[in-house]
Amino acid sequence: GAHPERLEVRAEDPQGQAKNASRTGGVVGGAPLELWWQGRGAFALPKAQLRMKLTLPRLPAADATEEALRRLHVELARQVLEEATEDLQNCGLSFSVDAVGNGYRLSLDGYDEHLDALLLQALEGLLSPSFGAAEFERAHQQLSDELSDTTRKAPYELALGEIGALTTDGVFAREEVLARLGAVGEAELRGYIEGARKGGVRAQLLVVGNMKKAPAQALAARAAGRLLAGGAAGGGGR
Repeated sequence: GAHPERLEVRAEDPQGQAKNASRTGGVVGGAPLELWWQGRGAFALPKAQLRMKLTLPRLPAADATEEALRRLHVELARQVLEEATEDLQNCGLSFSVDAVGNGYRLSLDGYDEHLDALLLQALEGLLSPSFGAAEFERAHQQLSDELSDTTRKAPYELALGEIGALTTDGVFAREEVLARLGAVGEAELRGYIEGARKGGVRAQLLVVGNMKKAPAQALAARAAGRLLAGGAAGGGGR
């Protein structure tokens, strides 16, 4: 496993610790990636937190099928990445990927030494997942079970979800997403993922903790390379 070896806490940058995150660019490495850097914070620990939001262009006729595809894509990516990132997760790192709005959110925490590798691997698993029929069926069943099981959420959470579906554009009721999911096959999911890769993903990256501004900018450039390459390992390096 890639156990962390560099556990030193980096000194603050000369400009000092900003109370709020500082925006350092809107286009990084040729990709529309906005980097926000906040620095170490109050606690001197050899750890950092990365938060990345990927936003897809909103389709004029977006419906519950698109929501079902996005959530299925996330469930598949979780399965693909679970094994691929096992060594890194056994070495004090953690990550999660979720469907939010018209895009995705990646959350990564842990020792900063290998956090950059985990981000690049997570982008690859999300935007360019390697899967077959068995992985698709497993992800499809997992999401179907999740949407069908109303005991996983409190009654008020279910009620708020229904209200949101009635009052907010682009938000769909659980039953509607579940119904559309039943008609989604592997070919439809592959087409959706391909469209997401080529559809003009915009990214925002927040870096907090034991990572100075220059390394954060270098990581943003590598992540931008992955985005331009559609998640493939050939873009942005390792």
